[in-house]
Amino acid sequence: MRPSAAIIGLLAFLSSATADAEAERYGARGTIQPGGTADFQWVASAPLEGDSTSELQLNLRPSLLLFMIDDFALGGSILVGWVRPEEGDPRLSYGIAPQVAYNVVLGQTTTLLPSLSIVYSSHDLGLSENLDRLSLEAFTPILFHFDQFFIGLGPDFAFDLSAKFGDEDQNKETRAGIRAMVGGWL
Repeated sequence: MRPSAAIIGLLAFLSSATADAEAERYGARGTIQPGGTADFQWVASAPLEGDSTSELQLNLRPSLLLFMIDDFALGGSILVGWVRPEEGDPRLSYGIAPQVAYNVVLGQTTTLLPSLSIVYSSHDLGLSENLDRLSLEAFTPILFHFDQFFIGLGPDFAFDLSAKFGDEDQNKETRAGIRAMVGGWL
């Protein structure tokens, strides 16, 4: 199949899916959800040897989900973060997070949107190389809908599958926090 034919086919699918969802509810097949989250976390790390450390994190994540079938969505987000370690200067982080989500209707204007993401993030430590992490993350916000818009709040849990600085393994982290979410749907 030629690339242009594949692109035309994808655009036709998305436009027909969007047309199907225009008069539907949130989470119906073809619903497109642009949005974003902000989270504030305290992260503790306990190495096998040496002292424990902690840091504060503020992360912003613009995101996009597409409901492929009723209530099941695929999408992802881009991560931009600010980290304030217990000792040292603040630093920046960035990453990408493919995501799967499932919409659970709780009421006429309330839904639950549990999701799982695999998050790749790179953290600037002010050194020649960055600290790279691969994490599994679960986020389960309750969404409150106002017409085509919503706000949400829920627990956020993550644990590292790997953490490397250059070629060297680093301490893996487990993170927990509360994340707020805002967005809309088309």
